Amino acid sequence: MSIVAKLGVLGFAAAVSATAASVGTPIDQTFSVRRVHVDGLVGQVEIVTIPSGPVRVQASGTAETMKEFHVRAVGDEVVIRLDSDDNDAWFPWNLFNMWSRERRSQDLKVTISAPLGTPYDFDGMIGTINAGDIDAPLRLDGSSVTARFGRVQSANDDIAGSGRISLGAVKENLDIDMAGSGRFEAASAAAAKVDIAGGGDVNIGPVSGGFSADVAGSGDVHVALINGPVDIDIAGSGGVTIDGGRASSFNVEIAGSGDVVFKGEAVNPKIEIMGSGSVKVASYSGKLKQEIMGSGDFEVMNQGQPAAPPAPAAPAAPAAPAAPAHP
Repeated sequence: MSIVAKLGVLGFAAAVSATAASVGTPIDQTFSVRRVHVDGLVGQVEIVTIPSGPVRVQASGTAETMKEFHVRAVGDEVVIRLDSDDNDAWFPWNLFNMWSRERRSQDLKVTISAPLGTPYDFDGMIGTINAGDIDAPLRLDGSSVTARFGRVQSANDDIAGSGRISLGAVKENLDIDMAGSGRFEAASAAAAKVDIAGGGDVNIGPVSGGFSADVAGSGDVHVALINGPVDIDIAGSGGVTIDGGRASSFNVEIAGSGDVVFKGEAVNPKIEIMGSGSVKVASYSGKLKQEIMGSGDFEVMNQGQPAAPPAPAAPAAPAAPAAPAHP
């Protein structure tokens, strides 16, 4: 064999060896636990709901990533973690090394199979999460994360950056804390609390109970319906729109040019505006208390509207023809 041919064979073998080395050893383990805790993961997560059985964790990725991937049972939960050292991960210097290392979500794929009703806790998540109905509590803390869930029991979501979160129906309380320009949506909730710092966008379907929002910046909140107390605080140019319902109490504070539109009935509204902000309600009952400093205004949208004209009377039935006269 010529020298050129030998070099070609050696080069091909080296390429094959490098490709094999770039893929780490996959993980496939099962755990008899009741909860799932995902910590510091940068990757793509798929959640599969099963009727019953143990929790199964499958993972694959690059060799470097799989060296830092750890999964183990701690008490009644399985902990899935990405760090440089399994034993010393919690020391500050190791956490610094982990955060400073460049990671890509496509370098790790994790599939979690767990029974319906299994709670999930994501801490420091970056990447994507795809799940159906879990019918269990969900806590999600992450940055630049894109996640989709179906029905959940309750939701506590803390998102930083430009992430996008989509939830189905939330059976109990929904608590959203958003910093940045992220987007969040939920099909419905029993009660909802929203905190936005920045230009985030939140869209919630019907809320069967109370609702509160604290917006600092230019964030926007849209709610389809409420039926309970409403408490809104805006600092900046943010906006809150509620399409209908009845607010058993209605308290709004605006500092800046923010606006609130409530297309329902507000009971005993209390309005405080400092600046050019505006508050509009379809109607109110009880006692109105308002304090406005600046060019802001409070408006009752249905006030003074003319009453609908009465329906036209039905035309009278024609009289029966007179009987002919007999000679």
